Amino acid sequence: MELGERLRIARTIQHLTQEELATKVHITKQALQRIESGNTRKSKYLPDLARVLDISLDWLMYNDGKMLNNENNLQIGETHATYKTFDNEQEELRKIVDILAQRISVLEQRLSYLEHHIDKK
Repeated sequence: MELGERLRIARTIQHLTQEELATKVHITKQALQRIESGNTRKSKYLPDLARVLDISLDWLMYNDGKMLNNENNLQIGETHATYKTFDNEQEELRKIVDILAQRISVLEQRLSYLEHHIDKK
């Protein structure tokens, strides 16, 4: 997991928008966007971001150790796992919807064929 993704996850878990977090750290929203998008890999603002988000600087910078500086690590880990599960479920639902759309198309073709042949009789 890259730095930008770790930052986005920590920000999202704290229910902060990019603008809200940028304001708390006294940086521009664009600077934060560059970090989250991966365009900036090192920033002098990382210690401030870690402090405001109450996460480990080592985790943020290097994906080393635990995410949080406190006892909420388990809760955050569970929340992150829930997000991942939700993403996986969304993907599975998209696949199911695609399959159903294909089957509906086939059924519509068959119905059209039957209607056409019934009308001829």
